[in-house]
Amino acid sequence: MESALYVFKQRKDIGPGWLLDRCEGLAVPVIMRVFGPDTDLPLAIACRGVVIVGLPLPAAAFETKAPDLRKQQIFVRTLVGLAVPVLGIGYGAQLLATSLLGPVQAPSDTDLGVGTMTLTPEGMLDPLFGGVGGQVPVIRWPAGHLTLPTRAVLLAGTEDRPDAFRLGECAWGISPHPEVTASGFGDWLADPTNADLVAASDTAALRDAAGQQQPAQREAAYRIMDHFLTRVDSFLHDIPPIDVHKPPPGLPDV
Repeated sequence: MESALYVFKQRKDIGPGWLLDRCEGLAVPVIMRVFGPDTDLPLAIACRGVVIVGLPLPAAAFETKAPDLRKQQIFVRTLVGLAVPVLGIGYGAQLLATSLLGPVQAPSDTDLGVGTMTLTPEGMLDPLFGGVGGQVPVIRWPAGHLTLPTRAVLLAGTEDRPDAFRLGECAWGISPHPEVTASGFGDWLADPTNADLVAASDTAALRDAAGQQQPAQREAAYRIMDHFLTRVDSFLHDIPPIDVHKPPPGLPDV
């Protein structure tokens, strides 16, 4: 069974941005898929690593227990149980948190802009953010606030407003977006389905700010992905350590 690095997108038109640049020429195969009702999720043990990106969903979406969402949560929970490297950004961070019973709270304000996230002391020492600096350039998009699951380590932001966290030794969630390019952000702002979210914003100023921040943000995204791929390279579970048809032990049911 040949393992691969899987990149999942929450929407077909929103890709992994700068992260994809670092996947070129990898020895491990890279397979990109879009989550949907008919998505054929691989066996977790067939994943050398998993990246999940996408615009975050409203908090109410995680209260429905929709079959597609539940299937994705079980998949992510199994990855964590097997210690498969996982990097979730935006929707991926929501999925990682909720798969381990960290609820998503409705936001108290609109969080849209170009700025940074501040690493905690643990974040400064974390292997994913090594060399990135204490302030990581990101794009912020309106989203429900995450509640960290039990045993999660806060890497950026605050306990009330976590921006990044780690579960175990190799599963990371990042709520804002270091990966999106300036042109990609412009597409988000221009998307008619996002009109209500951006109605009160100066979209021209946001595009300009994203363009000015692009070099620093690209470098940070490259470093984060390079560090993640280092962990992917070291993951060599060619034989399942547990029965892959059973839930991993010690993890709560969703």
